[in-house]
Amino acid sequence: AFAIAQLRRDRLTDTGRDTRADAWTQPLPATPVQGGNISGELVERNGCFNLNNLVRDGVAQPVWRRRFVQLLLVLDLDPSIADSAVDWLDRGGDVEPRGAEDAAYAANEPPYRTADGPFVDVSELRLLRGIDAEAYAALLPHVCVLPGPTPLNINMASIELVRALGVERPLDLASAREISRDGAANYGSIDEVNAAAEQAGLPPFALDLTDVGVRSDWFEARARVQLEDIVIDYTSLIERPTTRDGRYRVVRRWRGEQEVTLRGREL
Repeated sequence: AFAIAQLRRDRLTDTGRDTRADAWTQPLPATPVQGGNISGELVERNGCFNLNNLVRDGVAQPVWRRRFVQLLLVLDLDPSIADSAVDWLDRGGDVEPRGAEDAAYAANEPPYRTADGPFVDVSELRLLRGIDAEAYAALLPHVCVLPGPTPLNINMASIELVRALGVERPLDLASAREISRDGAANYGSIDEVNAAAEQAGLPPFALDLTDVGVRSDWFEARARVQLEDIVIDYTSLIERPTTRDGRYRVVRRWRGEQEVTLRGREL
């Protein structure tokens, strides 16, 4: 409720953009409660790479696939992981050129199959061929799992993700830093992003801004309750409506390692 109140307050002064300078980004400091304290924060999620964007209606999406490959290259990871991710998501048994379908996982202990559907949690990456603990740790700050296709908010994207927006190859680090304003981007429109790319010296059409925007509709409300020596973490995935009078939805909840799916209960 506290998180949704913050987002509603932000919507009243809506500028059409969401940035790291917005008021909702300020965390709730540790506040005393009976027997302990509670703290919390809102974490924006349109600034990360939504793994479920890789496949839509069972069909691989070339733009998002290219971006994932380029993100992997930027992170010095094996680009074949992108093919494994597409195979995990798409329907049927046709294997991507460097991917992995059911047969590749049948010899594991225990054996398992691909999901043939959307990721439910980002931790599913650990099941993919080519993803070890090191690769997972490298990807985790830049990827997330959201229901359905979502745009990328360039104001909130990491420099690594901005580099992955190149058309033919990842952007060079200097250009990506300039476009992302070293993590302080405050664009009000995609036209402003294109102007910044031109100012950075990039040739025309070097940046692919398909499904890229400047606002966010998905957030995680994270809370930590400490009662004496016991610490409990809570997380709720919230969808913010596109209109001021729309309803906010708590789509998923986690408590520690336990997760409850609410399937879009409206608040």
